[in-house]
Amino acid sequence: MDQSRVMQNADFLRQLGHGGRRNQAELIRRASSRQINAVCDVVRHILNHDIPALSYDLSHFQHQRLVLRSLISARISINRKKTILLSHLELVPRLLRDYYLARILIFTLRSREI
Repeated sequence: MDQSRVMQNADFLRQLGHGGRRNQAELIRRASSRQINAVCDVVRHILNHDIPALSYDLSHFQHQRLVLRSLISARISINRKKTILLSHLELVPRLLRDYYLARILIFTLRSREI
């Protein structure tokens, strides 16, 4: 069974979401392209309304929508996405809440059943 990037990198995403700022920055700097793409997949699911955003995160996401859109753009390189994540570290814990990761995993499993 082929797993999604989010499922393959679930441990990395949890570490990134729960780490301190210094730890998050180091993890992003050392991240592979698959791991950065997994973060971008989480953003894509949230922005495409595949999973509902929490009300207290919604206003923050709306203010940062250009940043979030650039993370899901195919035209932006992985190195540029890393730079964007490093310059907006305050977004990382909000994007990688356990709630969102669990909902994405459920969404992925349901879409594979169909």
